Amino acid sequence: MQQVVALFVLKTDAGQSIFAWFGQTASDFLNQGPLAATFFFDADTIAKHWFFVNVLSSIIFFIAFIQMLYYTGAMQWLIGKFAWFFFKTMNVSGAEAVVAAASPWVGLGESACLVKPYVDIMTDSEIHLIMTSGFSTISGSVLSAYISLGVDVRILITASVMSIPASIAISKLRYPEIEEPVTRGHVVVDRGTADRQGKPSNLLHAFSRGALFGLIVAGQIV
Repeated sequence: MQQVVALFVLKTDAGQSIFAWFGQTASDFLNQGPLAATFFFDADTIAKHWFFVNVLSSIIFFIAFIQMLYYTGAMQWLIGKFAWFFFKTMNVSGAEAVVAAASPWVGLGESACLVKPYVDIMTDSEIHLIMTSGFSTISGSVLSAYISLGVDVRILITASVMSIPASIAISKLRYPEIEEPVTRGHVVVDRGTADRQGKPSNLLHAFSRGALFGLIVAGQIV
């Protein structure tokens, strides 16, 4: 599967065009972060391309937008469709497929939350795969940081997608499944339950709460 992804992206015009479009779209989207940072600083400060200002503003913007997608259910729907492919081709449980498919885009903690109701009853092999996929792929916030630093987006996205089947294969070689997972045979994505703060009231509330979480992530990166 890794070879197929690599050949499709690097050796075919269609693959290059598709991933180039993804890359250009991602760059244009993340460039809105520094534009918003101009509101807090000024144009001269943004023009200096300081990591603390430009890169972290993109990260905060990305995380806030993802939280807004969670609120609408769009993120869960997209990840569910993406996970179905790995679920069918690699014979893993539905929960494993969801986490592995989500890890390159939303990070280790957020991807595990997509299957939160099943974490307590997962097999040891499933837990091992969740950890492996999370640490072997790039999270969305770090992806935005690399993009802001000028790294080729097409290569970043290609490497992230190729890491999904790799993490599954390595995990199952290291810790084979000998039990029967609860989500074997179907893909499930948790729409999320209210946390300690309660469910966001609307899109703006979800976005602002995501921005607050983005500040925490930005601080950890610094």
